[in-house]
Amino acid sequence: VSRRQEGYAVMDVNDAWESQFMHRREEVVGRSGSGLGFWADPADRDAVIVAIERDGEIQGYEAWLKWCDTLYEPDAHYNVYGQRLTLAQYKAMMGQFFGAFEIQLGALDNIIVEGDWVGIRYTVYVTNKQTGVKTELKTMEIVNFKKNPEPIGARVVEGWALSDKPLGQ
Repeated sequence: VSRRQEGYAVMDVNDAWESQFMHRREEVVGRSGSGLGFWADPADRDAVIVAIERDGEIQGYEAWLKWCDTLYEPDAHYNVYGQRLTLAQYKAMMGQFFGAFEIQLGALDNIIVEGDWVGIRYTVYVTNKQTGVKTELKTMEIVNFKKNPEPIGARVVEGWALSDKPLGQ
């Protein structure tokens, strides 16, 4: 949790956050994200904050790409419905998806962290931009992380994702 009024300092984190980012709560609470080395390029963090303050949020493909560039190793692979994609292929596929659909994250059901593996279940709402039809997807991802030295930190090496309905239905 970060608050704008507090200069975007970290106010609190949970156990799953500690496992994912490999920092203990007492190391981060009260400190700004810019001082924690989470962003390989501090200008990216600044651009995200400018967008949040201007628009109240960041969303869409550009927001996803910023997140993606921070989260994934450059040579990472992602497996979607049984198809193993390079990071470039995954970004291209998601670019087409974001072009046709609005995506809204719903409830986080659970996160399981074991060593350098994470499993996460959550709900996603996908709205077709042409028809306006909104579909609820129950999604599960399993990812393998690699711990890098600071300031890069943990990043995904390979991930697997599936939903109870195919994307785009």
